[in-house]
Amino acid sequence: MKKILLCCLCAVLVIGAVVTVVVVTNKKDDTPATTDPTVSTTTPPTPTTPTTPTTPTTPTTPTTPEPGRYNVTFKDENGNTLSSEVLSEGAVPSHTYTPADTAEWAYTMEGWATAPGGTPLTSLPTVSESVTYYAVVSAQKRSYTVIFKDENGGVLSSGTLVYGTAPSCTYDPADTAEWDYTLTGWTTEQGGAALASLPTVSGNATYYAVVSAQKRSYKITFVGLDDAVISSQSYVYGTVPSCTYAPADTAEWKYTMTGWSAEKGGSALASLPAVAGEATYYAVISAQKRAYMVTFDSDGGSAVNSQTVLYGDAAAEPPKPTRE
Repeated sequence: MKKILLCCLCAVLVIGAVVTVVVVTNKKDDTPATTDPTVSTTTPPTPTTPTTPTTPTTPTTPTTPEPGRYNVTFKDENGNTLSSEVLSEGAVPSHTYTPADTAEWAYTMEGWATAPGGTPLTSLPTVSESVTYYAVVSAQKRSYTVIFKDENGGVLSSGTLVYGTAPSCTYDPADTAEWDYTLTGWTTEQGGAALASLPTVSGNATYYAVVSAQKRSYKITFVGLDDAVISSQSYVYGTVPSCTYAPADTAEWKYTMTGWSAEKGGSALASLPAVAGEATYYAVISAQKRAYMVTFDSDGGSAVNSQTVLYGDAAAEPPKPTRE
């Protein structure tokens, strides 16, 4: 045959080898040329070991929940996520949240709103879509008990004050006959040093008065004859006053100091008491009329006896002297 025979390529896989048979047509006559199969053997590529796939992490909140399930998120009043979960349609969402109080503020959970700072819902609706709820919290400044006590621990005042206010207490310690007390400040411990100033309220507190004490002094007056003030000076409580007084004699009277009395014209005290207050003491004086010697000059006559005569009295007329 003169027709050109098509080349046929047959691939035969024999025991892992590829055999290629080529048939060539003979253009001069119809006798087909002798087929000389050429066998080609190639080594197939070594298959690579597949990489172990990484196990995917399960997201906390699926971006797209399954049909009929929705994301429900609860956040606090500051926008921080409290919880987030996927709930089925028709479920009733809920979350318990108790905001933590601070020293200054007491917080109360009022409910949930669908927007930050919104009005709290009467109740949470059943789930019908993905939604975020925000806590609605009311805040009230906290109050604390502040107690003031005297230096001996006795309660002066006890009251409730709002956080941040400045506490105060007016206290004038009562003086005694012996001691004069002055309030110098307040301390947090009985007997402690006074604070420079009272801090603002930040919790319950008890303050104790810091009091200085000074022994009191009193004026003691001594009065002599004719109500003349002999001395007037201050003496510390508990000390024993004293005064030295020697009344001056007169031509008529000789005075002797016998003591002091708490009343004018009173009896002399056995001793002066220790100072316990202001006092006036009066000199107790004994008085004796002075006597004088009266002599007579007989002018050369017989001697005439002298006489002792009290002041103011008249001397007795002596006998007449004789003359030789």
